[in-house]
Amino acid sequence: MYGETQDCTKPLGAVAHFTAHILQGTPIEIWGDGRVVRDYVHVDDVTSAILASTDYSGPHPIFNIGSGEGTSLNELVNLLKTHTALPVNVIYKPSRNFDVAENVLDINLATHELNWRPAISLEEGLQKILEKNLLKR
Repeated sequence: MYGETQDCTKPLGAVAHFTAHILQGTPIEIWGDGRVVRDYVHVDDVTSAILASTDYSGPHPIFNIGSGEGTSLNELVNLLKTHTALPVNVIYKPSRNFDVAENVLDINLATHELNWRPAISLEEGLQKILEKNLLKR
């Protein structure tokens, strides 16, 4: 989960962490070759899913809430690079054996049962974060 109110000074979450490094002009460290894939969902979409679940009275107690789309760390860096037009220095470190290669959530149950879908694309969410953080500079 990510969003424009996330504190980019804390090393939590690739979106905030990478954004902070790009805006500060410091290198981004990636463990492995950058092909690790994650599902990035905007906090506003998570909020809308939670609100949709408050009216739910069906048989399913658990739903996956995500974007339903995978983005590699390399793709994330390239998106941020494109949206900032700033130089980006990436340092690749040896991979870690505990990192899961791909984690993308199946949101079909939430879509069907809660009539919910994420509304904010990763590109739109990144633009919101960058606009907020560039205004601080």
